[in-house]
Amino acid sequence: MQEIPIYPHSLITTVPLDISCSGEEVVIGSSCLNASFIKSTPIGLEAIELLNQGRSLSETEDVLSKQYRQNVSIKELIKILFEVNLISSIDAQQINAGYKINQHSASKWIKIANVYLFQIGLLIYLLLFVTALVMNAHQLLNIPQLYSSAIQFSIQFPIVTILIAWFLVLKHEWFHYLAALSLGVPAQIKIGSRYIFIVLETQSDAINLIEREKGIDSILQG
Repeated sequence: MQEIPIYPHSLITTVPLDISCSGEEVVIGSSCLNASFIKSTPIGLEAIELLNQGRSLSETEDVLSKQYRQNVSIKELIKILFEVNLISSIDAQQINAGYKINQHSASKWIKIANVYLFQIGLLIYLLLFVTALVMNAHQLLNIPQLYSSAIQFSIQFPIVTILIAWFLVLKHEWFHYLAALSLGVPAQIKIGSRYIFIVLETQSDAINLIEREKGIDSILQG
C-alpha cells in the first residue's frame, strides 16, 4: 500500500461521498467515481464525518476513543480511502481536485455489456420472441411437446441436465456482471449458498451508490 504523508495534526477531507448502510456494514464511495468505494463500519463513517468537519487526525481518534471507550486508530482507513481515490485533500494539498469520472476507453467487456443490455440487445430479444411466436403459430415449434421432451431428457440424462442448469445459472450471473461493468462498477462472480443449496452470485456492492434514475436496478436484481 502506498505511503502517504499523514501526521497527528493532519487535516484530511474526502470527495463528496455517497453512503449505503446494511446492518453493521457500510459501503462508502462516489456515484461519480463508480469504481471507487470501500466497505467500512459505522465507526469508519463517523471518522470520515469528523474529518470533513475540520477535525485533525488525532482529534478524530480522541473523540472516537472516548465515545467507544477503546483505542481507535483511523490511519489505515485514511490509507484505504487514499488508495481508492476518495481523498480530496491532505493539509490543504489537493489530492483529487478534479473529481471527474475516469475517461478510460471502454474495455471489450463493457462494449459487450452495452450491446446485450441496451437498445441493440432489446431489439435482438424482441426479434427472438416474435420469431418463437410465429413458429409456434405455424406449428413449427410445439412448446408443450418441447417441454415434455425436456422433462424426458432430464430423467434419462440427469448429469447432463445438471451441467446445463449450472451453465444457465452462470449465464444469468454473467449478465449481472456485465450490467455492473456497463456502469463502471467492479463486480465478482462468487460461489455462495442459500439454505442448503450451493449457488453462484454476483457481488457488486458499489451498485448501491449508483443513481437510481439510471434504471439499472431491474437488471441487477435476482
